Parts: sequence; C-alpha cells; structure tokens
Amino acid sequence: MKKTTQKTTKKTIAIILALLLLPTSPLLAAPPFSDVSTDDWFHEYVQYAMENNLMRGTSGTTFSPHTQVTKAMAVQVVYNHAGNPETAWQRVFDDVAEAAWYSSAVTWAARLSIIPSGGSFEPDAVISRQDLVVILHNYAKTADLAFPQERENPSFNDDTDIADYARRAVYELYRATIISGRANGSLDPQGRLTRAELATMLSGFVKNAVPFYELSSS
Repeated sequence: MKKTTQKTTKKTIAIILALLLLPTSPLLAAPPFSDVSTDDWFHEYVQYAMENNLMRGTSGTTFSPHTQVTKAMAVQVVYNHAGNPETAWQRVFDDVAEAAWYSSAVTWAARLSIIPSGGSFEPDAVISRQDLVVILHNYAKTADLAFPQERENPSFNDDTDIADYARRAVYELYRATIISGRANGSLDPQGRLTRAELATMLSGFVKNAVPFYELSSS
C-alpha cells in the first residue's frame, strides 16, 4: 500500500510540473486602471505604453482613455520618449512661458522643427489625429528612424480630408502599420485625438519605426 501511495504521489507531482512547464497564453493582463478593461480594443496598447514609460495614468487608478489630448500633452510625450534631453528655455511661442510644465518639451520640439515655431502654440488646444502623425514623422527624422513599407498606400474613404502638409506622414506611417483607419474605412484626420488613440499610435511607432541604417542596408 505504501509503495502504491508513493507512486501516486510521484505521478501527481510529475503532472503538476508538466502543467507548469506548458507554454503560457500570450494574453495580456489588464492594466491597473479602473477605466481600462481587457475587453477594450485599446487595453494592450495602454499596457504597452505604461510598461515602456511612454505614458502615465491620470491618477493612481485611472487612465482616462477617452480624454482628448492637448498639443502640450502630445509634444511632452514625444519629448519623454526622446529621453527628456536637457534644453534651455527659449521663447519660441508667444503663449509658452518658461514656468509652464511643457516649456522644455515645446522648446526642444521647435528647435528641431518637429513642430513649427513662431506665433502662438495654443498648448491647451486639442490636437488632431493627423497632426500627431506629423509630429511623429518629424520626430523620426531627427532620431534617424525610418518606416519600413509593410503594406500598400491606404484607401481611406475620407482621403480628401487629409491636409496636404500631413499626407506624406500619414501614408508613410500607414504603410509601416504604425497607424490605421477607423472601422468604417475612414482616417478621420481632423478628428480629436484621445489618450487611447495616443497610446495606440505611440506603441505602433516604438514597435515599427526602425533605425535608418537598418532599412537602407536591407
């Protein structure tokens, strides 16, 4: 009886160990926010943005995915990704004071032509979807990043709504699978950007933009 019990115990342990060694499912855990569920289309992008320090929550328990993104917020996030390079403040806009929390980011971005300088910046204005794409495109050039062509040009049903200054950026980031249109086939280029969409675009940018030398040597 004792031998039978020992064999049964060993067999049970072997089964448990085998189960522990099975490959785990790639399902992502829910981000630690009460307003982001694993059922949300954006939850994996929010998690990626958080894990890679691309964005932060709006509080310890909320991410506010549907909150619209201002121009100051968008530039600050790109500045964070660049490593917050030390930048001496310079009055590049009439409405950006040295004491503003985003002043270093805006000064940096303007100096590198990531955003146009002069006149008013309107930091509290909500940024459009196409304008974030332009910022990411301009930032890539300063960081020597390029966009691999993974698919053909888009065929958005509102293609004519894309501004001329944004068209090249939109097409290049779309071909690199960094951005996509909406479910109804539109891009909604002038639509107001939300934090969920910002997390999605940033995640795609970090994952898919590659060093220029890698693309030129392939």
